[in-house]
Amino acid sequence: MYPIAISFILLTALLAFSYTMYRRLILLKIAQGSDFRFSNIPARILTVVSFAVGQRRLLRRETTSGLLHALIFWGFCVISLRTITFFGMGYSESFVIPGLAGSVGTAYNFLLNCFLVLVSLACFLLAYRRLVIKPKRLTLTKEGVVILGVIFVLCLTDFLFEGSRHALGKHIESGAFMGSFVGQFLIGINPDILSSIETSSYFIHVIAILGFLNFLPYGKHFHIITAIPNVFLHNTKPLGALNKMDLTDENLTTFGVDKVEQFTWKN
Repeated sequence: MYPIAISFILLTALLAFSYTMYRRLILLKIAQGSDFRFSNIPARILTVVSFAVGQRRLLRRETTSGLLHALIFWGFCVISLRTITFFGMGYSESFVIPGLAGSVGTAYNFLLNCFLVLVSLACFLLAYRRLVIKPKRLTLTKEGVVILGVIFVLCLTDFLFEGSRHALGKHIESGAFMGSFVGQFLIGINPDILSSIETSSYFIHVIAILGFLNFLPYGKHFHIITAIPNVFLHNTKPLGALNKMDLTDENLTTFGVDKVEQFTWKN
């Protein structure tokens, strides 16, 4: 479809993201080693499934808003395959991820569309909570509203992309019921306008997801990237346990931590 354009956008965005992450990793290189990296792998995986994937702590602390945030997280996990498909379609309109054809693809597309609807609704409700209800414990920030806006745009552009293709008589994947639904409202519009909607929706979606990726390391939502490895590499010692200090070493001039490089890389 757009091989040159998508190659330029992808290369630019990934180089920028790589540079940002390199600067973050420099901080870890000056720190001390850590003694809780890869011991007891099964237990670590179980913790990731429980806390990072299952959102256990969030659901326990905030039932309603926690469930909405969890829906967005789970939705992103499902939508990630769709994002790969979007990039692939930039090179071939008929691109399909291997294994996502036939009945498996139909089931995935149905699940995807369900989550797109749920994530859109969750974004609306969380924005309403932030801007209208304004609970006292919640600090209103522009970043939070922008993030919700970007996520909603990603869902909306997916609907418009599939809907315009449906209205143009192009093939859309089985199970993509929102594409058929939106397409019914677009049938009869000038084909040139529909083509413009298809193209603009595609590029807005791609640029939004890559812009979102590059924005994350600069704000509090960086945890979207770091949460899973952070949980996996958690300290397996009892909660509150302190590292032992060698009080007999006469060469030590300080005890504990008074410089950033004295932290472990995990800290």
